[in-house]
Amino acid sequence: MMMQVIFLHISLYGGYTDCAKSLGFSGKFLYWVLWLMSRCPVYMFIILMGYFSCESGTKLKIDRILKIYISMFFYSILITVIYSIFRPGEVNLKFFIRSLIPFSSAIWYFMTLYVLMMVLTPYINRMLDGIEKREFTILIGLCTFIFCIWQHLAMIAPFKDFFSVENVIETGSGKSLYDFIFMYLLGAYMRRYKGMQMKKIIYLIGFFAFGMINVALILLYPDGAINHVVTNNDNLFVVLQCVCLFRFFEGLNLKKSGKAGAMISYISAGNLGVYMIHEHPIIRKLLWTKIVKIHDAAFFRSPLLIFKLIIIIVLVYAVCWCIDLLRRLVVRLIVSK
Repeated sequence: MMMQVIFLHISLYGGYTDCAKSLGFSGKFLYWVLWLMSRCPVYMFIILMGYFSCESGTKLKIDRILKIYISMFFYSILITVIYSIFRPGEVNLKFFIRSLIPFSSAIWYFMTLYVLMMVLTPYINRMLDGIEKREFTILIGLCTFIFCIWQHLAMIAPFKDFFSVENVIETGSGKSLYDFIFMYLLGAYMRRYKGMQMKKIIYLIGFFAFGMINVALILLYPDGAINHVVTNNDNLFVVLQCVCLFRFFEGLNLKKSGKAGAMISYISAGNLGVYMIHEHPIIRKLLWTKIVKIHDAAFFRSPLLIFKLIIIIVLVYAVCWCIDLLRRLVVRLIVSK
């Protein structure tokens, strides 16, 4: 999931999205397939939170919240200070003050929402303790209609003449607290009610099928506004992709894989660090304009494009992961002493 996040950032900040417009039909088709098959990670992280935290009780976990916030504060300050030393005068006072309060200034929008969800978790769990399956199912259905259907119909012709979300729904392309609460509820629902279990291959086929529906909408729907609809996190088919992908991995028993499961858990511990490092505004600018210079249509026309993208993604992940590992080791050393 985190590697998919890096790919999305290659597209947005590395120039793939801009260059795709000039790549011809086949190049544009490949871009949309890769992009729309990588649209799930943000929501998947929150679905995971709902799946595991819905059974964690109704007590506020202050220690967990502080652990996340301290890592946010560490990277926000460290990156800003180091950059200020090597590039004096390029960090103004306003940005430096923002770096001191990374939560409220939303240096990373996802981290701010993630911490808010951790604060809200015990209260959401308390609500879920008193809700029956029928009521929970209706709630999920209502949220799906409001966030995944209603607001998107209001964006495209001819439906926008009959649907409106003005002053009703503001979700920021699916990046709002409302959407995160919805995904938490969805994760909790899947934890409580397994539903009809299908073979894992069916879930995998469903994931790709819903992704290709979005590709078809992008390429064939007559209203150009469909691009904005399809690329939203809370697009209906993206949410269905999330459900399929989650159910697919839910059915895998890592305990049977011995060391592989432990290795996956060990590597995954660095995911938030990888995100905070490469997505910090300063690092983001340096990474995609100074270090990884790929803002060229020729790069994205290469027959080895996918291979090159994989190399970039793995390198970015590995370097950031090693930096975060060093931070965690230092913190453990300090705590132990």
